[in-house]
Amino acid sequence: MDTINLKRLYALVMIEHGSRRAHLLGVTAHPTGPWTAQAARNFLIGADTANMKFLVHDRAGQFTAAFDAVFADSGLRVLKSPPQAPKANAYCERIIGTLRRELLDRTLVLHERHLRRILTQYLEHYNTARPHRSLGQLCPSQAETGPPSPADLAAHRVHRRLRRHEQTERQRLGDAWRETGPIFTRVDGSPLRPDYLTVRFRNLVRASGLPPIRLHDLRHTLALACGSDLRVVQGTLGHGSIVVTSDIYTSVLPEVYHRSAQAIARLVLGKARRTARNLRKAAA
Repeated sequence: MDTINLKRLYALVMIEHGSRRAHLLGVTAHPTGPWTAQAARNFLIGADTANMKFLVHDRAGQFTAAFDAVFADSGLRVLKSPPQAPKANAYCERIIGTLRRELLDRTLVLHERHLRRILTQYLEHYNTARPHRSLGQLCPSQAETGPPSPADLAAHRVHRRLRRHEQTERQRLGDAWRETGPIFTRVDGSPLRPDYLTVRFRNLVRASGLPPIRLHDLRHTLALACGSDLRVVQGTLGHGSIVVTSDIYTSVLPEVYHRSAQAIARLVLGKARRTARNLRKAAA
């Protein structure tokens, strides 16, 4: 990674194969053999190696015999990938690409401390909030504990109100009531079609003369229409990349276009007025 002063920095990152949890071992401008060995010692001080069996790395000169010996003393078997074969360590190559696409290609790094700070913050997000398809859309911190338990709707006031309404309708309809089980049903208790809300929302949008907006995108669009920053929307929705938020999950309303045009007009006209005022002063 190059800083804004064109100084080359290096980061040593380790990823656990099973849980996809990533660890930052260190950042330096001089990745020598003694530095990598010391970074390995620092990592193993607080690391839980009970579930670790192997360490796979390439044949870079920084991974010396001292580096391998640190992990071998902890009971790990060190395996070196074949020369010029990045696919032999595909998981590590993948996280390097992820770091570049989602962080480093979008950030101007000032110095070594800055790079260490942003990598630490991103890896905290990566381990605790970023979903992984290989883990069933869980983040690495949930790989062993599993997803959070669902909320008990029976304890909420809205659910109790719906149950009271259902009981009233059941008594009113008598034998015409259909016992199906879902919480949200038709008037007679029959289940709703899976696309009921989508079709109804599409008809309401068409009848209201609004631009085409999907029901799924409604909260994203309204967040932007209310003036929320795109970064805030990305963090609220938990998107791994701001490109996903801006390109796929947003629809721009006419009001947003209008406010943008007004802001540009105020900027241009204000500059023109100041220029004309300065010219009149100079002529006088």
